[in-house]
Amino acid sequence: MNSFMTLCPWLIGGSIPTGGKETGLTRETGKRLLRKAHLVAQGIGRRVQEALRPDCTAHSRLRVLCVDDNRDAADTLATVIELLGYEVQACYDGSSALAIISEFRPDACLLDLAMPGMDGLELATQLKARAGPHPLFLIATTGMDDWEVQAQTAVAGFHYHLIKPVDTTTLQAALDRFAKMVCEDIPSQTQ
Repeated sequence: MNSFMTLCPWLIGGSIPTGGKETGLTRETGKRLLRKAHLVAQGIGRRVQEALRPDCTAHSRLRVLCVDDNRDAADTLATVIELLGYEVQACYDGSSALAIISEFRPDACLLDLAMPGMDGLELATQLKARAGPHPLFLIATTGMDDWEVQAQTAVAGFHYHLIKPVDTTTLQAALDRFAKMVCEDIPSQTQ
């Protein structure tokens, strides 16, 4: 079972909260939704290869945007990501993240969900829209671990839902998996 499936306990008969309303979700509808989301996640590496140069190496090319209104949390997580070998940029609110996306062009975004002003779900929607054809690997970083919030992140297109404090091993595995997928899809220049 892949990690995306573990995010969706609502498959067993829950509902997805949308705009203050509860929308019933049958098991079959949930499965269809997950299959579609999984296919999108699988295809992300192929789309990223168009945006990266063929000389990609996993750690030197993946750019990660870390957004959290808690400056200490954002800076600490950015330091960890940098120590893992990735290029990283920290932001402290949604508007600053939107301001740098065209210049920084992140491949992965770690977004706190409970930020004042623009929350992580809204920020994810806007980041994806502004990224254009450049796909984003989305990771929710939050203290909220109930199934309703996990369902919201899955529906919003997040690939992982990590609970704070973020486990470094889990974060590294997620980023490494994505970086490997991106680089394996890029053809070698030696042929």
